[in-house]
Amino acid sequence: PRFSSWCGAIANTSIRARVDMAVSKTTVTQTPDANPTVALPPTVDPVTVREPFFYVIEAVNNGPGSSLSLDRSGTNPLNGPGTRVVDTLPAGVIVTGTITWQKVGPSVGAGDVPNGTGTCSLAGSTVTCDLGDVTFGAGNSGRVRIIVPARWDTVPAGGTSSNRATVSTQQVDNINGNDTVTVPLGVIA
Repeated sequence: PRFSSWCGAIANTSIRARVDMAVSKTTVTQTPDANPTVALPPTVDPVTVREPFFYVIEAVNNGPGSSLSLDRSGTNPLNGPGTRVVDTLPAGVIVTGTITWQKVGPSVGAGDVPNGTGTCSLAGSTVTCDLGDVTFGAGNSGRVRIIVPARWDTVPAGGTSSNRATVSTQQVDNINGNDTVTVPLGVIA
């Protein structure tokens, strides 16, 4: 919106929603369903060297507002930086395929894009997933599931790896204690 002051100057301002984004992460060996509303297969720990497995990162919007991309042009509501998950993979883990995501949520209007699919980028050991809008409405949380297919070719030092994922929003998230998760994973020969 644009506002004029008494002296005729024009100022631009942004109005942001209050949201509570949260992230969790687990490891499974059975292929997980991409839909974040479907239950996951059983969690595993440890995994065996050369055994295919999946890191599964889930983000949820606990409300009370929607996590929307500030830039509403182009594909930003679908896959812009409005909601972003960054996953720092442990050194030595091998990504064995495309890293994908799917989101589902209520449509709350205003041109939001609560449902969709996409892929994440991988640069070195950093996975970045731009998810666009993750909505919330009437107690119905928007959810995202990210699937990272992986394997270990050697046992990491100490036999354990550590993996960290963080969710962020362009809106206002004043409950930060659930924005980052670090998950250990044992690896055996």
